[in-house]
Amino acid sequence: MMFLVAFIFSLIATAQSTYIVTCHNNNECGTVCGYYSNDMVAPTEGLFGTSCKCQSGSTVSRCKAMGYDIRVCSDYKPPYCSTACGQSICISKDGRRTTGKILSACPKNHPVNTQQCCEHPNSKDYCTCVIQDTLDLNAQPYAVLGNSNGYASNAVWGACSSQLASLAIPINSSRASELVKPFLRDGVWCAAREKEYRVNVNAICNGLDENKCSLTDGCVYCTSNIKFLKPDCLNKHEAEVLTHIIKTENGEDKFTCSV
Repeated sequence: MMFLVAFIFSLIATAQSTYIVTCHNNNECGTVCGYYSNDMVAPTEGLFGTSCKCQSGSTVSRCKAMGYDIRVCSDYKPPYCSTACGQSICISKDGRRTTGKILSACPKNHPVNTQQCCEHPNSKDYCTCVIQDTLDLNAQPYAVLGNSNGYASNAVWGACSSQLASLAIPINSSRASELVKPFLRDGVWCAAREKEYRVNVNAICNGLDENKCSLTDGCVYCTSNIKFLKPDCLNKHEAEVLTHIIKTENGEDKFTCSV
């Protein structure tokens, strides 16, 4: 009986986990946000507020796979998507962890995703964006996590070791999907050849004292009267997200940053 209970809990944990695959490179990963980075990540629909809709407004059945009716946009064009452009997440898998930046989406009705699934109808790896929560990783973060597909043990909002990540907000939670709404951006999924490649460089701020922080571009000094957040110099992007989260859940006066 104990084995059966443990097995059931294992199944439940797996069902609630996020699957990790790779899109290999910028061109295959595509972008919703209009630019690329080596650490880019594409969540599937329903994960971390990500959503997509067909340009035609409708879908048609393409095949049956893994017990699902696999549907593709009726115009066979890439869909419009909304995703958390520029947000960093910390992904853990097989005892390793890495930071990824959300710049794309993995749409379930995309013509390429559905074609791969229909060509391999019994493969979770080829159908994963279509049938379950998935993070499609560029080659760099995929390599750090071991160069293999599989379930992440955790994926939380914020760069690894950041104050934001210390809040431990799982990106596959309803809490994350609600809090991330102000940071969602709309775009058309497109390939690298259709957009100029550029790298988004973030200022390195953590550990700077208040005076040095105020003199460093892209940095802001923040204080909090919440015990689990220490005063620190933060990247303005991280500070913006933390300010929104803390004020939403704890009140206006709990977290403040210098202008």
